[in-house]
Amino acid sequence: MFEINPIWRELKVNAYKSRYLCFSVIIFLLIGCVATGPQFTELAPAPQDSSYLYFYRPSQKSTETIYPTVLLNDSDVGALKAGGYLLIPLKPGNNVISTSRGLMGPWSLHWDLKKQEYEVYAVAGRRYFLKLELHNMYQLLLSDIIQVTEDTALQELKGLKLSQ
Repeated sequence: MFEINPIWRELKVNAYKSRYLCFSVIIFLLIGCVATGPQFTELAPAPQDSSYLYFYRPSQKSTETIYPTVLLNDSDVGALKAGGYLLIPLKPGNNVISTSRGLMGPWSLHWDLKKQEYEVYAVAGRRYFLKLELHNMYQLLLSDIIQVTEDTALQELKGLKLSQ
């Protein structure tokens, strides 16, 4: 009867282990690139002495693996991952929201897009809504920060998760 050489048997087992490990690493890397916090349910009432900014980013398959660091007046307030939003308290007056060179997933590669800035003059007791749009055009990635209305933001925030 024909018997498999023990060396080939061991190579076959190692190949299955390698595939499993590779698959596990890929899943881990993809999970690290999307927002995983609690799902958005409703708008929080704005405090009387300050205001809130909802900064969000709808999920886009072609750009899920990269995310920027978000800065408020040059201070880090978090990473804005695909399918996520940040709730940022604003002091009354001039505030500058910007995207900075952040991480490209857990690989620690950099967000190489041009720094985007948006100025918000905040009034106490109000809410503001900004959306980060990414455009993948012929392997060239472009980004825009746009202000949206509360009605538009409510529609687009549904299904998004807090970016952590």
